[in-house]
Amino acid sequence: MQIVKIPVINPTSRIATVLHTMYLILLPVLVIGMVWRGFSWIAVLTVLLSKWRMMAVRPRYWLANIRANLVDIIVGLSIVGFMNDFPRIRYMLIWGAVYAFWLIAIKPRSSVFMIGLQAIIAQGLGLVELFGSHSQLNQVFLVSAAWLICFSSARHFLNSFEDDANRSLSHVWGLFGAEMALILGHWNIIYAGIIPQIALVLSLIGYALGIGYYLHKTRGLRQGLRNQLIIFCVVVIVIILLQSNWQAQIY
Repeated sequence: MQIVKIPVINPTSRIATVLHTMYLILLPVLVIGMVWRGFSWIAVLTVLLSKWRMMAVRPRYWLANIRANLVDIIVGLSIVGFMNDFPRIRYMLIWGAVYAFWLIAIKPRSSVFMIGLQAIIAQGLGLVELFGSHSQLNQVFLVSAAWLICFSSARHFLNSFEDDANRSLSHVWGLFGAEMALILGHWNIIYAGIIPQIALVLSLIGYALGIGYYLHKTRGLRQGLRNQLIIFCVVVIVIILLQSNWQAQIY
């Protein structure tokens, strides 16, 4: 007679899972309420304090934990910024739902595809919020923030592969993002009043490079496909640049 093993479900584990899910739903609700009441800085602190577990270890691990959580922090702070930029309650609810979806469905995933998606989302949201709403800030701050966003996103994606060059590649992409911020920051063109040109350009280039690196590591990147990715990037960027109004305007 065949014996069927019935899996034993730990009640404590189920309760912890439910409580954690409730916490992930409650966090966006708290952020919405604080921004709605005009306490945006408290909402920022709430997002940062939600990462308290980074510091619940010995101090020598703090820097490594901060680097590992930068993508999540960038997304959280960007969403707080979007809520503050569009202070109507319906927009706040939409961004709150996006934040909850990020926390529950996207951030916990660890497949290569989902890690790449996390990186491109963090870079896109971070650059859109930075150059869409804070382009009048000091150029040094903008360049430094662009470097941090690009570096953190690249590092998050590349760490899913074992390669000694990943750290150097992350710094290269961060430097490239900073240089683009230095150049395009002087002509901060925004499409549809929402999407800055620099965010669109870096997202397209980053997406193509990410696809190429993934194929290189998993299947081998053939010369034909490499040329297609390069041509795609060049054509899209040329179209963006040609369709832009480069006439200087002072606001």
